[in-house]
Amino acid sequence: MQQLGRGLRLCEGKEALTVLDFVGQAHQRYSFEDRFKALLSRSRKTIEQEIKTGFANVPRGCSIQLEKQAQDYILENIRNAINTKRNLISKLYDLIETKQELKVREFFEGYHVTPFPSLNG
Repeated sequence: MQQLGRGLRLCEGKEALTVLDFVGQAHQRYSFEDRFKALLSRSRKTIEQEIKTGFANVPRGCSIQLEKQAQDYILENIRNAINTKRNLISKLYDLIETKQELKVREFFEGYHVTPFPSLNG
């Protein structure tokens, strides 16, 4: 993220930043979702929706392109994210910061959280 931030700084004569990142086997706890959220903080879509629609809401002048294999790997990582109490609280705070109105169903679906059976009925 630090290198990307440096590359995104505006400077006279800079026309573009090209980043080639070869997604390897990331640790299971690595959060691709958090990294993309940092870039897409103004989007109302979930990161999964952004990936599936080709990142339509990146900042002006930017683009993100993922090969199919990388896209599948990242989506699987997001779906399998460990939902510990600490992670759920962090995700809840993130959602509160970006939304004016908190909707429980949106939270469950957006963060791939399965509610307790007593909340389903």
